[in-house]
Amino acid sequence: MDHRGPRDPGAMTRLKLSLCAECGAEAASDLMDKLKSAGLPDGVEITKSACLGPCDRPLALALQTPEKAGYVFAGITGEDSADIAATCALVLSSDHGWIEDARPCGRLRLLLVARMPG
Repeated sequence: MDHRGPRDPGAMTRLKLSLCAECGAEAASDLMDKLKSAGLPDGVEITKSACLGPCDRPLALALQTPEKAGYVFAGITGEDSADIAATCALVLSSDHGWIEDARPCGRLRLLLVARMPG
């Protein structure tokens, strides 16, 4: 039995990309602008959030959907926008958000802080 639960393949998945606005407010704003032109897949909503935890490694971001695994990354820079877009596409295209092969995530795979089951 799949411990991650059923998923309706016909449902449109929304992926919330939250940028920590606590430790790096200016960096978060700059990255938000870069992400808007990075070719994010349909269904990605970019927001600023309160503290995500890894304050010693700003800038942090979280990827969350109600029915899929979630991720927190830290040490993000504006140069990571293409890798962030690729990671969003992987999460959205997977059945439950679990990324089996993280190589397409580029440098982002080295910045993973946490993965939460969906």
